[in-house]
Amino acid sequence: MDKKTILSTIACVVIVAGMMVAWWYFRETEERAVLEGSVVGIALGNRAVHVIDANGRVWHWGQVLDGRLMSGFEIDLSPIPVNLAAPARYVNAFGSGNLSGSRGHAMAITVCNNLYGWGWNDFGQLGDGSFANRFDPIRIMENVKSVVVGIHHTMAITYDGVLWAWGCKMRGGTLRNYSINTMSPHPRKIMDDVIAISGGHSSNLALRADGSLWGFGHVFALGVGWAASGELLRSPHEDHADLMQMHPVKIMENVIDMASGFAFSMVITADNALWVMGGNNMGQLGTGDYNDAPYPILLMENVVSISAAGTSAAAVTADGGLYTWGVNTSGRLGNGTTANRNTPERILEDTQKIFARALNMIAIMQNGEIMAWGNNQHGQITGRRAASSFYAPQPLLGGSVFFEKIP
Repeated sequence: MDKKTILSTIACVVIVAGMMVAWWYFRETEERAVLEGSVVGIALGNRAVHVIDANGRVWHWGQVLDGRLMSGFEIDLSPIPVNLAAPARYVNAFGSGNLSGSRGHAMAITVCNNLYGWGWNDFGQLGDGSFANRFDPIRIMENVKSVVVGIHHTMAITYDGVLWAWGCKMRGGTLRNYSINTMSPHPRKIMDDVIAISGGHSSNLALRADGSLWGFGHVFALGVGWAASGELLRSPHEDHADLMQMHPVKIMENVIDMASGFAFSMVITADNALWVMGGNNMGQLGTGDYNDAPYPILLMENVVSISAAGTSAAAVTADGGLYTWGVNTSGRLGNGTTANRNTPERILEDTQKIFARALNMIAIMQNGEIMAWGNNQHGQITGRRAASSFYAPQPLLGGSVFFEKIP
């Protein structure tokens, strides 16, 4: 073991020691645990929210997965702690409830870079080598830098820059794997030199250290044209379950951020320009029409943060403006209506970061305030029974939590 590794291990132990005192206290006194104050991480599932508090404890509420909620469809309106083995520094989720027949799973990275997963595992999406559901977190990998959770698959980057993927995706009634060539409950290596990833419904994006963007999964969202075996494909809105890009393909250069929606993608380049590509049947590209884009189209400039959910999208500009567009079911665009939009609409000021997933969006404001809107059927915005949806931004949990730092 070299000196650098030894010093890194000692630093990790010191950090964990302090956090573990508070973490174990709350674990052993769960009946008194209440989520309030600062949070340092946040993830949206389908009708559920996960956060990490200042002590590294993961909490979730809404339509949640938990050992006490075995079907995965029960509602826990108040935040409850996750029984994780160590303090966490990052959490990501997809589902935690029912989404187009899927059942959610979640992943968390601890402060010592161990990856844990829990939830439904019928397609091997947890990566623990089995297809057994886990309602308590189980350790999956070590030395993990970041993780992204899809409907039936998961991707993770380790600190050596390797991208791993496992699980699969169901589309059109046929089992298809968007991450690897066969369904696998074990992590499999996809590519090297990766620093960031995005994935979700049907496609995956990987950013390399040289700024090049690579994609694999549903060909319509990748911006490389819709040709297969020399033939031009039909509309991306028809079912093409077999038209998968099974190996990473290079999309473009000079990329700094990306987001994956359903059959469409968004990319920010080094000059802060926002490019969109893919299907546009619901106006999710924001181009003012409903024409699909087989190649990237420039949409906006001065963009610093983006997120996509299904056929909805959002972007934050350098001056703090938050723009949303696409499908507006449950008021997820936050503009006070439920009408869809095919052009970006400015709905908030003083915004730093945007998160979108399923029927909700959450914005982190420049002062640390957390605003949320969209579906509230399971209390994911209020933590209690209230309006079924909020068409305009509301303080998350009534303002009882705030963001300590921007992720």
